[in-house]
Amino acid sequence: MYAKIKHDVSEFNKPMCHREDSGMCPENRPKPITCDKNEFESCINGWTCTYYCSEELQVYNSKMNRCEEAHVCYESMRDDL
Repeated sequence: MYAKIKHDVSEFNKPMCHREDSGMCPENRPKPITCDKNEFESCINGWTCTYYCSEELQVYNSKMNRCEEAHVCYESMRDDL
């Protein structure tokens, strides 16, 4: 997955990662199926972090769990139809 930590000046005073109260990642976190945002969250070892796709034209394909060009993302979402 091609992604990096978000570097947005307006976000500097907000934590990009936060520790889950339980110290573990939520097991049943709802994952909406989407292709319309380039920002996404990932939880590893009890830490939830915000990331964004590295290319401005890319969006996060939550079904495939990767960053893709928007038209590719929408095409893969239609595969189930």
